Amino acid sequence: NIYGYGDNTSANSEYLSIGYTPTYYIISTAHTGTGVDRDLHIYAPTTLFTSTTPSTSSSTGAVVIAGGLGVGGNSHFGGIVYIDNISAATSTTTGALRIAGGLGVGGNAYIGGQLHVTDTTASSSTTTGCAVLSGGLGVAGAEYLGGQLHVTDTTASISTITGCAVLSGGLGVAGAEYLGGQLHVTDTTASSSTTTGCAVLSGGLGVAGAE
Repeated sequence: NIYGYGDNTSANSEYLSIGYTPTYYIISTAHTGTGVDRDLHIYAPTTLFTSTTPSTSSSTGAVVIAGGLGVGGNSHFGGIVYIDNISAATSTTTGALRIAGGLGVGGNAYIGGQLHVTDTTASSSTTTGCAVLSGGLGVAGAEYLGGQLHVTDTTASISTITGCAVLSGGLGVAGAEYLGGQLHVTDTTASSSTTTGCAVLSGGLGVAGAE
């Protein structure tokens, strides 16, 4: 070994050790007896690692760190970032990746598990709420809403495929329904009984105007 600072000749000493093995070189701090094993600080405008060894695990690559990594400034990665940790997320402070601030993503994002938004901001417009989307929303499965559904679009309906809300299937409503405009039924099913026709009512029909 080569000792740049200090020595290893006394019973209690500390020193910088530069050595090698058959496969790699070593730069480390070391000590004997009650000497202090101090941190190693590298001061340079730029520290360049010229190895191009790719990383296929947490123990391979051009730079391998056995402990954690603390970075005080910005970091830029030219390749893919893999996180091998599989810790599940049960809150905003748990999971394999934890971000204290916001997250900005320029491309598509695919999530293989559930998406939980714990923010409780109420929605009073299309630009407020705990989740705000600039574009549309496509949902392949069933959807359950615990609050009111407000549609601010004012597109008039002139057919079954126009209007501010268009349904490909039927509509089931458990409570009372109020319509501020005309009700058009385009179905032409003839009525041959009280249970057939384009409109079937289980109860009576009250009409306040002329019929």
